[in-house]
Amino acid sequence: MPPPSKKKTKTKAKGGKASSKKPKKGGGKKKKGKKGKKKKNKKKIKETEVVVVPLMLDRWAIRTQILRPRSLLDVGHNRCRRGRLQDNILNEIEPAVSNWRNLRELRIWGHGMHDAKRLVLALLNSPSSNVLDTLILRSNMIGKWKNLPPMPYGATPIEGEEGVAIEDELVQKNALELPDGAEDPLACLLTLPKLTSLDLSANSITFSDEFYLVLNRTPKIKILHLNGNSLGSKGCSTLIDMLPENSQLEVLGVKDCNIGPTGCSYLAFSLNSFKPCLNRLRLLYARGNLFGPMMQELGDAMLLRPILSVQLDRYTLNLDNYTKYNQTKMDRQKLIDVGGRRLQTFMILAKYKLKRIRLLKEHEAMAEQEVAAEAERLRLQAEKDAAKAAKKASKKGKKGKKGKKEKSGAGAASKKKGKKEKKGKKGKKGKKEKKGKKEKKEKKEKKKKKKT
Repeated sequence: MPPPSKKKTKTKAKGGKASSKKPKKGGGKKKKGKKGKKKKNKKKIKETEVVVVPLMLDRWAIRTQILRPRSLLDVGHNRCRRGRLQDNILNEIEPAVSNWRNLRELRIWGHGMHDAKRLVLALLNSPSSNVLDTLILRSNMIGKWKNLPPMPYGATPIEGEEGVAIEDELVQKNALELPDGAEDPLACLLTLPKLTSLDLSANSITFSDEFYLVLNRTPKIKILHLNGNSLGSKGCSTLIDMLPENSQLEVLGVKDCNIGPTGCSYLAFSLNSFKPCLNRLRLLYARGNLFGPMMQELGDAMLLRPILSVQLDRYTLNLDNYTKYNQTKMDRQKLIDVGGRRLQTFMILAKYKLKRIRLLKEHEAMAEQEVAAEAERLRLQAEKDAAKAAKKASKKGKKGKKGKKEKSGAGAASKKKGKKEKKGKKGKKGKKEKKGKKEKKEKKEKKKKKKT
């Protein structure tokens, strides 16, 4: 093998001088050859050309989908490099629809298409109309098939010759005649022989009486999505009433259809009363509606319909989930009741405790007030006593000074006379009273003696 031989030559070259020359020359030549090869490889890399695949041959492009016949044709807006094509998407799929014979599923979604008549005529005249069983037309504007296409945001209205041309085109579109004198193109979609799945979600449709009448004659529909349309409670009740008795409907989508409590109650009544048209229903999409308190009735219908599952905003409602939901609801109610009782007892005890604390504080405040009042009274009494003592002391001091001055003066003699006079008067009065009493006693004694 070449790698080990190269290693051996290197070891010999290191071992001796004589033998080292030959392998060096040979080795030098070999190295040159390697460098030459590397340079050639580099040149080859530079010469290679990058093949740019055109967008039309991309495996996700619409025209790539139409290159060969197949059973599925998906022309959603994400497969188009030009964005949303509106009615021009019909021009793109026209060759496939008019030539393919085994087209079973057609998906046209997200383009804002509104020319429903042209689409229906193309499907009815297609060679695969007897095979087509799935039709997905969500996120378009099929409900506005009578009117002009919507103007882009911020665009000015078209006037003049262009406006007249658009009006003429609209007149021509409306002039197209549907088979059997039909007026609603959506009703004609239901007449496809093998159609079992229809998705008309988010198309701004207000369903006509003709659509309901044709639906009543087509029991083969298994999947029907009417999400995001203005159905309402009345439309929900009419839809349930117009379903055929031998209907094979398994999946029904009524998400975001503004169905209120009345529509929910009618739906629950239909499920509870075992309407034949809903016997095979196993999945109901009902998210984004306004069911309100009637949700309980719809949940009770799960007890009679063990196969049915209802997809709601936050959870899926079926027999198992509903029994668990009821159990959790009962447990929650018990917790609420126990918590309410505990809270009530806590509030009562807290009320009594707060009352007791308030009364204690009031008692302490009254005691403090009494103590303060008593201290204030004692202080005032002490001040009064001190004032009286001061007055007495001042009076005694004045009397002592006056007495010393009046002992030697005329004032002292006049005072002595006044005192003697008072004593004399008192003595005379006392003597007179004593005499009167003695005389009375003597008279009484005399009377007693006379009687005896």
